[in-house]
Amino acid sequence: MFLSRFLPPVNRAMRTLDRAFFKKTIPVTAARIFDATQVHTIKEKILKDLIPFERFNQRYDFNSKLDIETPLLILRPEVQYDDLSTVSKPTQECVRSKILELVPYDLKLEYGDWTYEEIMKAVLPEDVKPLDINNLPRIGPLLHLDAPEPLQEYKRLIAEVICDKERDVQTVFGDPEEEGEATKLGFVNEVLAGPQNYHVELSHQGSSFTFHLNNAKFRDAYFDTKLAAERKRLVDSFKLGQAVADVYTGVGALGVAAAKRGAIVFANAHEEHVYDLLIENRRNNKVKKTLYPKNQSPTKFVQQIVKRLFEKTVDHTTYKKNKLGRLIKNPLKKGDKNLPACISHFVFSDPDQSLHHLNCLKGIYKRREKLLVKDGGYWKVDFPLIHVYAYHEAPKEKKEDAVNDLLQTIGEKVGHNLGQEFLKESHFVKEGPINNLYCITFKLPPPVAFNITEEELQQKYLEMVDIEASKKAAMPKREAIEPGKIRVTRSYIPSRSPEANRYRPSGKPPPTEDGGEEALEPTPFPGAPTQIASSLASPPTNMPAYSSPRVTAPQRTMGYTPLTSFQPRDAGSMAQREPQGPPVDRPLMDRGPPTAPAPGLIRTDAELLKDFARIYKAPKGLPSWKLKIHRKEVRAVWMAKQKRNQQELAYITHGNFNQAQQNNNEQGPGNWGNTRGERRFHSNNSPTQPGYGPHGSAEGVAGSVNGYNTREETSPPRPLIRFHIAANKTPKGGPMIRWHQVDSHPKSAE
Repeated sequence: MFLSRFLPPVNRAMRTLDRAFFKKTIPVTAARIFDATQVHTIKEKILKDLIPFERFNQRYDFNSKLDIETPLLILRPEVQYDDLSTVSKPTQECVRSKILELVPYDLKLEYGDWTYEEIMKAVLPEDVKPLDINNLPRIGPLLHLDAPEPLQEYKRLIAEVICDKERDVQTVFGDPEEEGEATKLGFVNEVLAGPQNYHVELSHQGSSFTFHLNNAKFRDAYFDTKLAAERKRLVDSFKLGQAVADVYTGVGALGVAAAKRGAIVFANAHEEHVYDLLIENRRNNKVKKTLYPKNQSPTKFVQQIVKRLFEKTVDHTTYKKNKLGRLIKNPLKKGDKNLPACISHFVFSDPDQSLHHLNCLKGIYKRREKLLVKDGGYWKVDFPLIHVYAYHEAPKEKKEDAVNDLLQTIGEKVGHNLGQEFLKESHFVKEGPINNLYCITFKLPPPVAFNITEEELQQKYLEMVDIEASKKAAMPKREAIEPGKIRVTRSYIPSRSPEANRYRPSGKPPPTEDGGEEALEPTPFPGAPTQIASSLASPPTNMPAYSSPRVTAPQRTMGYTPLTSFQPRDAGSMAQREPQGPPVDRPLMDRGPPTAPAPGLIRTDAELLKDFARIYKAPKGLPSWKLKIHRKEVRAVWMAKQKRNQQELAYITHGNFNQAQQNNNEQGPGNWGNTRGERRFHSNNSPTQPGYGPHGSAEGVAGSVNGYNTREETSPPRPLIRFHIAANKTPKGGPMIRWHQVDSHPKSAE
């Protein structure tokens, strides 16, 4: 209790700060040090006898004997200057050694000698706890004072004391009164103390932010300088290219930081003036391509962003039906190819409203099963992570109790019990003015996403696993197909083996009634061409000796039609064409050029790594461990893209199927291919086999979609055909599989 004499004087009736009131003079005993250079050394020796207030335990006094100012160390109140028994042994030794002396001294204390907490305890009621400055929201040098009801009449006094005692705080804002001066001027924030800094520009964590607090409320900005570590922790959990929905973004503190790290951010600012600041901060930080601002209510924003992403990526149609059933052009443009199809993270960063708006997550994937369907598999994409910030009265030591209570409250809001299997992380953020702030991260349960029960979800699981149901759900609607759009389908090119052409590529010969293979005569679907006549099966008389044996056609019709738009030859036209002799200006087949791609076209991994090391630019502001992960991810994506491009360049064809084969003598004997796109794909074919080798006829091959040569010479040319590089493989004993483009759906062989 003897230390109470060093506390400021008490005045519970003070409402306006009176700095002159806080003055006090206390008679004490001091230790005068003769050598000023030995102050720190002596202070450590006699530390037990000093008062515990380091702010004013040292003073300077003029010594008339020495005619200089000497330092004084203020001792405890129980120390007597004329009684050495009241001090410790180290102090007694210093006095006997003439290093210091004990003298009486009048200690004068003023307003600047006491701290914020000490001043508040002297003016506030005894049963009211002073506000903690560290828990108040701050934007750089600006601080917002949200005083509770018992402290409303003290808010201006508190604001002035904060400006005096906190060096980093220049202006203290508060909520305006209904009939106050700020309300009459149209300001949404009231300056309680300090200069009127309504327009502020702040540089924070490598980003610049602009605030106009005369129109935008301080609480709606959702910006706190002291939550920088929490924002960094949250941004580090976002992966490159993931979609993040910031439901309460404010001026974009979290959205700008995440967008700079490579995430696709959809930021929502509910207030109109705050939305204008978000647009300005997005432009200043140059994140227009990765941050998409919205001005909607939180409930509408969550439902609309999931719907729009689904329509822009998975279920986008160029044409849609209007109310009259007519096809009209879809006003919704298709999203960028890098735009994700679903949201990976939802952030509810407002602890006052987060729990109230969680029910908007119900049914966000309803009627969007196509987003999750996979051909014969399970979920194609994972369910999003929900980050919820909320207040709880439990302290940090009782974190488990707070987490359990918040999980129960969240489960009641979303309509599903959240167990430990859904909880991903729980984090204590900071202490609040009344309650403490916590962050709960959980994965959205499937029943909540589809807004169904557990029983209905189990039935949906079975539907999603079923291959046929998955294919049907993933197939686009008929009206979603754009008229005249070229579709890509898979086709089978007949091999040289006549047995492989008789039946389907993976099927066995059809069973017969008497057990024999020749009994049942398979029939193709109507309109399918058959093999050529048997009279042309034997090789011509003028075939040279070096030619390989000619493929003999079977004596029956084919069991299936390999292609609907690509046949090995046209039966009608080939039956009347005379066999051609071998060209004399072409090399023999056995002495042809190699089929490998041109040198220098395929690059090794070592060469690609050198190129990547030369062009890679490390982003700024990343720690070393995060930079290593970023380099590894970008390198993997870049290497895969380069390998895919160089393989396509190596096997791409430079011609098309519309031009008939002509013997071009200007190309020289080194050319082993033609404009049909057969280069390097049929190197073992004979030059004299029409329809199979690179020097055969191309008529009837791509002339029409049904395999017949009905195209007139004056008709417009067909588009170029580009082969799929990953499918140019010849199965053992089966046909070659390629991809090509057709103008309509291929007819399935029944």
